[in-house]
Amino acid sequence: MRRIKIAAMILGGVAILLQIILLRSFLAIFWGNELLVGIVLVFWMLWTGLGAYFGVMKAVPRLSFALVLQLAAAGFAIILLIGLSYIRWIFMIAPGEYPGILPLVAVSALGLATPGFALGAAFHHLAALAAAANAQPAATIYVFESAGSVIGSLLFTFVLVQQLTPIPLLCLLFFLLMLLYHTLRKKRTLALIALCLLAAACPLAIKLENRLAKSYWNLLAPGARLITQANSRYGEVTILGWEDEKHLYINSLHQTPLPEEINNQAIAAVVMNQPPLPEEIHNQAIAAVVMNQTPLQHRHVLLIGGGMGGLAAELARYPQTRLTYLEMDSVAFSLSREQLTGAQRSRWDSLEIEVVFDDGRAYLLKHPQTIYDMIVVMAGRPAGAVSNRFYTEEFFTLARARLGARGMLALGHIPAGENYLGEELLLLNRSIYQGLRRAFVAVRAVPGNNALYLASPGSAITLNPDSLTHQYRAQNMHHLHFSPLMFKSLLPPERISFFTTLLDQGGGRRNLDFKPIVYYMELMVWQKVFNSWPQVSKYIFNLSYECVITLWTGGLIICLVGWWTRPPRNNQRQHMLMFVAAAAGFAAMSLDVIGIMALQTIFGAVYEQIGLALAAFMSGLACGAWLGMRWSRRNGEARLILLLAAVALFCTSLTPLLTWMSTSMSRTGFFLWMAGGGALTGAIFPFVCAIHAGLAEKYHPGVIYAADMAGGACGALGLASFFIPLYGFSQTAWLIAILMIAAMFAVGIIHYRT
Repeated sequence: MRRIKIAAMILGGVAILLQIILLRSFLAIFWGNELLVGIVLVFWMLWTGLGAYFGVMKAVPRLSFALVLQLAAAGFAIILLIGLSYIRWIFMIAPGEYPGILPLVAVSALGLATPGFALGAAFHHLAALAAAANAQPAATIYVFESAGSVIGSLLFTFVLVQQLTPIPLLCLLFFLLMLLYHTLRKKRTLALIALCLLAAACPLAIKLENRLAKSYWNLLAPGARLITQANSRYGEVTILGWEDEKHLYINSLHQTPLPEEINNQAIAAVVMNQPPLPEEIHNQAIAAVVMNQTPLQHRHVLLIGGGMGGLAAELARYPQTRLTYLEMDSVAFSLSREQLTGAQRSRWDSLEIEVVFDDGRAYLLKHPQTIYDMIVVMAGRPAGAVSNRFYTEEFFTLARARLGARGMLALGHIPAGENYLGEELLLLNRSIYQGLRRAFVAVRAVPGNNALYLASPGSAITLNPDSLTHQYRAQNMHHLHFSPLMFKSLLPPERISFFTTLLDQGGGRRNLDFKPIVYYMELMVWQKVFNSWPQVSKYIFNLSYECVITLWTGGLIICLVGWWTRPPRNNQRQHMLMFVAAAAGFAAMSLDVIGIMALQTIFGAVYEQIGLALAAFMSGLACGAWLGMRWSRRNGEARLILLLAAVALFCTSLTPLLTWMSTSMSRTGFFLWMAGGGALTGAIFPFVCAIHAGLAEKYHPGVIYAADMAGGACGALGLASFFIPLYGFSQTAWLIAILMIAAMFAVGIIHYRT
């Protein structure tokens, strides 16, 4: 039995490593936000559940067969990563076009089938082996698999992510499993061969990955040359070159051109054909508008993101300016800096720029006594929960508290339009603009393909070209690619007035930390661009919470009434148990997603802390399942009802807990909360397994695990992609609580009829 437990821990570690590596690889190929994460996790958990349900058709008594299944999972994961490099050729995606949702769904559904099914079958196999020596085999494997997941997530977060890229890591994992398999079967010659392959795997895999990267970028941008590529804690960083130009990409999304000397013809062509502007001209224009808002004095400016394209240097060029530049990704910053010429690096070094590698919100919270004259936010489009944190009303309130009486907040990179805004873009901009209006006295909006918002707690903001020109000349500024004459073309009063009128009309939905509606609006924009069922996302957007909770509650009541009124049958009770297991999986995944998103919102997007949060939840899951195995031996149905009630109560207490953590900033309290949620949901699994073993005529060790995976899949897609951004954390928690109450009634029906 000891060897089976160790095998279960290895299974948990392999499963979590494959899941994390494949998810990061999908993020690097497809445009990434919470919808992508939800879709990938849905198919991963569904295929794992199917593997656990069907298991292996013929019993294999050898423990080593579990390693064979894991070898198959790792091997097909490598094949999937190779196939992802040619995804554009397979689906005939045009150069420069981003893959849509349909290729994502197709690749997730087909590519994750073999790895997920093999890992689910390995769980079934280990549980079947444990059944000969353990009264609760599935629960035992569940406990040790969760413990292995904790070890795997910590190992990846703190060691592997900084040392290896995806394909070399998977190759090492594959040959390590092969070595373990042959060692277990005492095949010394084959084990020695596997050891040699393990030693040679890394350099060969690195060469393979470099070739695949060149093939992928050649399909995305024909004619471009791959200058350098690296994996950071936050994604895949790539620098491409076209003739004399260099561009920075993160996760296949274009971030910024890197500063280059622009010849006279290019300057004339761009200036005379406005807009858009090249990045260097664009940065000088933004800097000119922003830095000429306040009287000439010593200014302390905080820049959050966006400095790698040259904006940091342009802001710091203005006299009497001290700039603090916050950048999360040190790898992307280092690679971008390496592309600068010697003169450009010397210019950067001569300026008063303090570079800090930290999250913007976390930095502001850690330095409450520091007051700034300007805070400039270039955090990118609000395409997900992480970037959306810089466009919520709570962030605006925090920024106002860190500004002086005549300070100013500037927001850039807000997707908009020069002359026309579609319904989705208008909703997005209206929500941000009206959120600024609630926090600041003066707010002005400058339209463009990327709108610029200026907000001040007291002093008026001017967009008058003559005033800005006077201020610009008073500072004795001169730019190669900007002239004060351009203020009139950048700030046409009629267009600004029309844009402001649109933003003032109607009631925009409030974008809050714990109700991040704007990132769902950005999702609607992307779906419209890709023509990927935009009507569906729009229909869901218009659904009220009252309608959703009515449908949710009504559907659960109909199921319970149907089970109660039908004649009692053994398979009906098993179906109700599978419902309880699915509800537990839904609750576990939901609390995990809520916890990670709350961590990012409250404490900042710190990668190590996300790994710790996941480890805390999985540790609680393992401990809860271990305790549940012991408590489920007597009065199983009654104790399970109390446990489900505890989960429901835990969900309803989410609002005061989040409020307390937002004010106290207690990381210890947060991790204890994550562990508590994992313990409560993890303890349900052994209870359901014990009741199922007493009801089933022929015990099936994987059926409850399969139901748990199915419920987790629904939670992954529904929570991250729809419920949380549309209705907020607290309202989503009430949906989970109602589901737990329905599960309580289902257990009560089982107990009554048994």
